[in-house]
Amino acid sequence: MFFQLDNNEKVAINRRIENCYYQGTVNGEETSFVALSTCNGLRGVIAFDNGSAYGIWPLDGGDRGRRHPHVLYRTKWSQSASCGSQVGEGSKQFQKFSKRDVTKQTKFVELAVIADYSFMKKHDLNEEEGTAFMLEAINIADYVSFQQLRIYHVANDQ
Repeated sequence: MFFQLDNNEKVAINRRIENCYYQGTVNGEETSFVALSTCNGLRGVIAFDNGSAYGIWPLDGGDRGRRHPHVLYRTKWSQSASCGSQVGEGSKQFQKFSKRDVTKQTKFVELAVIADYSFMKKHDLNEEEGTAFMLEAINIADYVSFQQLRIYHVANDQ
């Protein structure tokens, strides 16, 4: 479910999200990982256990239906990288939940991703591009961080 906040009111956005997010490994490289989106061109990460990684990103222009140009760039991958964010005061509200035995239960993660106006403007994204950007980031984070958990992208139509 996607929401847009306007004038302190939450409005549901009913839109189908294309199922174009993929995860896997490079053939013959069991410790590698690949997280790609094919929504509007090919976009994502291909990483190897030795720390080498490649990103792929579509360029503007070209015929998106036939020969859409892309950039493939080499980068480094670090399993120990972190975002640098600190736990804020708002997280204290969640301390009231009690622990329970969930070892035999199916587990789900509800994830809220927020792209505010400054983020959208900084990255020059419209609403649809911003949604795709967030889902691509979740697809990569899911594969890298939560391989045993499995995060699914779900959009509810009402």
